[in-house]
Amino acid sequence: MGMFSKIKKDGRKKFNLFQVAEEQVVELIVTEGSDIQKQLHIINLTTKDLQIMKALKPFVEERIEEVTNQFYGSITQQPSLVELIERHSQVSHLKGTLRTHILELFDGEFNAAFFEKRMRIAKTHVRIGLNNKWYMSAFQNLLNSLVAVATEHIDERLDLAHAINTMSKCINFEQQIVLEAYESETQKILKGKDDQKGSFIKKVSTSAMELAAISEQTNAALTALKDQSVEINSLAQDGSVIAEQTETYSKNGKGHLEKQSENFESVMERVKDISSITEEFAAFSSQITNVIDIVAQIAEQTNLLALNASIEAARAGEYGKGFAVVADEIRKLAEQTKTSTISVSDLIKQTNSQISSVSQSVTSMSDVVEVGQETMKATENYFSEILNSMKRLKEHNVNTETSIAGFIHVLNEIDKASSEVASAADILNSDTEEFTKDIH
Repeated sequence: MGMFSKIKKDGRKKFNLFQVAEEQVVELIVTEGSDIQKQLHIINLTTKDLQIMKALKPFVEERIEEVTNQFYGSITQQPSLVELIERHSQVSHLKGTLRTHILELFDGEFNAAFFEKRMRIAKTHVRIGLNNKWYMSAFQNLLNSLVAVATEHIDERLDLAHAINTMSKCINFEQQIVLEAYESETQKILKGKDDQKGSFIKKVSTSAMELAAISEQTNAALTALKDQSVEINSLAQDGSVIAEQTETYSKNGKGHLEKQSENFESVMERVKDISSITEEFAAFSSQITNVIDIVAQIAEQTNLLALNASIEAARAGEYGKGFAVVADEIRKLAEQTKTSTISVSDLIKQTNSQISSVSQSVTSMSDVVEVGQETMKATENYFSEILNSMKRLKEHNVNTETSIAGFIHVLNEIDKASSEVASAADILNSDTEEFTKDIH
């Protein structure tokens, strides 16, 4: 018999569901004793139901575009679902997938490939984060659309009731597959999270212990650093004291140098005076030498005259004896004068030699004094530089003390923070152990 047996009022033949269903070739293959077989038995889904589904396929196929549009029309009203779809695919692509999915439900083939494909799609929904409440709501909407299609083509209330019941069982069975996939994937995810949680707890525990150890090391290092900082601060203070003492010594040394410089200037003046007197004395010596030369000449002449007088006295005979005695005395006196002038001349030469030596010494002394003055000026400049350096060193030491004081303050804060970190690490480690006990 054909698909239609009676004529409707609009001229179309009425659809005989059971008659058409009996003509359909279907396939229901499940593993004996499997959960799927038990599920099918509980909802009483049989080969006859698959025949009814396949008998309804032409009507569904005729309205498939309208059904899919209505399905996604309601979904796209939910912003969260639209965001989820756009993140992983496109509505146009999913419509094509849904058309195939719905028509396969009416193919009358419930076998391993059908079950595997449904399970795979369900797992995909879980992985992309689709909440099962939205899945269930969407399929209820799909069932409503399919019921509307069946209602349009089936006039007999009993046939329509069977059709609706069959579609409900098939969609319910698919929902069972989906929920099973959800449960399976959720368990895997939870197991993965438990593994991750255990790994995380282990890492946290290890990190807490390492953090505690590092905190102890940090505290030890900070303590040593604080001790060194205190020692450095003490050395800086000692340096300030030494700098002040050095500055005082430098000031005193500079004062002594200034006095010595004044003394050198006085010595230089005295040297100049001695040089002047020496020159004058040399001039006097030259004049004395000239006088001695004259006296020597006079003595020589007197000696010659005395000799001549003696000769003349000898010629005078008895009368010249007294004059001869006088002449002889004059000669002796002239010779003594000559001898004395020679001695005086030698002494004057020696004096001139000494004066020359003194003059050279004075000149050398003058040079030495000048060099000494220049050296003292340079030394005085050095002392000035030392004083300036001491002032800068004092300022630097003051700044160093201030910086070290600030550094010690920071170290104390770090030490305090490190202690708090160590305490927090101990608490974290304790909490982690308690959390691990609670889990197990």
